[in-house]
Amino acid sequence: MVDISIEMREMKANEQAIYADIFAQSFNQEPWNENWTQEKAEGLLGKLMNQPAFWGICATENEQILGFLCGRAIQTDKEKSFFCVELCVAPKYQGKKIGSRLLENARKQLIVHGVSSMEIGTDKNTLAEKFYQKHGFMVTKSEKRAIYMKWSFEQGEGNE
Repeated sequence: MVDISIEMREMKANEQAIYADIFAQSFNQEPWNENWTQEKAEGLLGKLMNQPAFWGICATENEQILGFLCGRAIQTDKEKSFFCVELCVAPKYQGKKIGSRLLENARKQLIVHGVSSMEIGTDKNTLAEKFYQKHGFMVTKSEKRAIYMKWSFEQGEGNE
């Protein structure tokens, strides 16, 4: 895969089945080992994509979707934040920095829309936790199995 040919664009509702397939493939393998069906994944993503504050981008190569990042904006009295609900890359494209590029691109686009921070939740002690730490996310809350992290745009681009 030639790095230069990867493009980023906003997610489209009519591609929900493709996102659901990537989602199910990603989360049915290590380290998650979940049991997502296409139907359940489409239901989850459909509900998310229909929320008024939904926003998402996908990485493509020659119009083939390789992965996506999506979530929703949250306005508090102090700031407008983005909660990243899902970030996943099709298994055959993992390890090619597509997730990093999705995250970097999302940060740049969200700043333009007045968002001042990005938050995520993931399982503790996983590659996902290390991925977010590598990109400058700081732990805000830790539970028995889950960890919540935040990245403020004031911090800069993080460690790439």
